[in-house]
Amino acid sequence: NPFPAIAPGHEISGMAFNPAPLLPGSIAGRRPCRRNRQCFGSRRSGRVQELTGGTGRRPPSGIGRGGRRYGGGSGAGSEGDDDSSLERVLASAGRTRESLAGDVADALADKRITVAEIERLLRLEALPLVGVIVRMWPGLRNRLLANPRFPVVLAVELAIGGFTKTTAEVGSRGERFWKEFDFYLSDICLELIGDFALVWLLSPVFAMRPPPAASTLAGRVAALPSHGLQVGKGFSLLQRVGGFAYKGVLFGCVGFLASAVGHSATRMLVEAREARRDATSRKSQDEAVELAPVWENSLEWGKFMMLSSNTRYQAVAGIEERFFELLFGKNLALSTAATFVARLGNNFAGS
Repeated sequence: NPFPAIAPGHEISGMAFNPAPLLPGSIAGRRPCRRNRQCFGSRRSGRVQELTGGTGRRPPSGIGRGGRRYGGGSGAGSEGDDDSSLERVLASAGRTRESLAGDVADALADKRITVAEIERLLRLEALPLVGVIVRMWPGLRNRLLANPRFPVVLAVELAIGGFTKTTAEVGSRGERFWKEFDFYLSDICLELIGDFALVWLLSPVFAMRPPPAASTLAGRVAALPSHGLQVGKGFSLLQRVGGFAYKGVLFGCVGFLASAVGHSATRMLVEAREARRDATSRKSQDEAVELAPVWENSLEWGKFMMLSSNTRYQAVAGIEERFFELLFGKNLALSTAATFVARLGNNFAGS
């Protein structure tokens, strides 16, 4: 059999282009944030006003928490102080208010974003390659604002997925690896896309736009935590359970679609190879090669991702958020190493 079943070394590994039934494995999450609540006394009225990250009002649960956690904020000053600080930040970056993206300018006018967060955004946009991508891709920009560790977690997960998948392919195919390199390329591409998608799904997003009405379905979904263990006292138990279930549905959809695309591509590659064989060898190969049913296998993968992967990766995201910062502080090397160990262990637990 020139197209052996490969026991995956990672979640999407093996889901993609293996010609025979596949075994389950894992995929990633990320580290969300909690808001930094600040209180200050009003000089004019003498009363205490509660601010969330300096915005002057409390956003709905789960909305804009990422930026408040890391932004620090400038909420302790007056509006005039904020304006002067903003002008200094813009001037130091060689920018003006008019040069800001439309949604950023609107968030600034509505006080949904602080001067400190504007400064961090300008630093991101000043980076040679990242700046171009951030300006073109608001979704990535909002995730980087919500959590600066997002690229670290993503890089770790992609490295683990690529390495374990490649190791499994080389070990299983052996001497046929280079002859079947097209299968490997297809498999590894879907592996990395799947890893990226699931890190993306578990990431909190900075709320640059106004939140939907709380009474609508979109508003209720937006108020859910990024994962069930996200730090934040504003989340009720029902919201945490709802967030866990909602991300499970998304995980299941990713698993189903990735498996369906992967197995369909596998069939096309096998058929293309068989078409190049002569009649005799094609007959013997047809008898030897048995491909897994596309839809049945895809449903099984979707179920596995919804139940097993969702549970494990939300647990890893919670551990990273609740313990790693306390243990390692701002030591990026130790924090990254701990993230690697935790996600590698999670990967083998799901294999």
